Amino acid sequence: MKLSWKEAYWAAYGFLDTIWQTMPEEDRELLSELDDFLGSMIMPEDGISADPALTPLWHEAHAHVTRSSGWGDLTEAEAYQVMVRFLSLWAEEHSDGTLLGICADLSRTDSSRKGWSESVEQVLQGDFDPYFGLTGDVNNP
Repeated sequence: MKLSWKEAYWAAYGFLDTIWQTMPEEDRELLSELDDFLGSMIMPEDGISADPALTPLWHEAHAHVTRSSGWGDLTEAEAYQVMVRFLSLWAEEHSDGTLLGICADLSRTDSSRKGWSESVEQVLQGDFDPYFGLTGDVNNP
């Protein structure tokens, strides 16, 4: 199974959002940086993230993992690696340390990590709505 760059992006968003949503309430304040980052990841229909600097970072992470400059499709394992690289690239420049810690944790595992396959499946089956019901088809990159 292959994912387009946008499907992989949404799977990463869904996976990270699940981490945020399942976190105990008392930890959310400590990890508010993750919530802010997720808000920056929301991508309107024009294909550019709420923070325009994120789309080039995703592309850079994609190119690093695939060793190509295009937006080719990704395996589930590659998409996971792109997500970790993407998060690391952003965190190296902007993190207060919170996302760097999450990156370190994610780097110690792979695409078999609990929740990743579920996020991928949601996106591929069209069951993931990154716009919270505001707009259309995530499978149309």
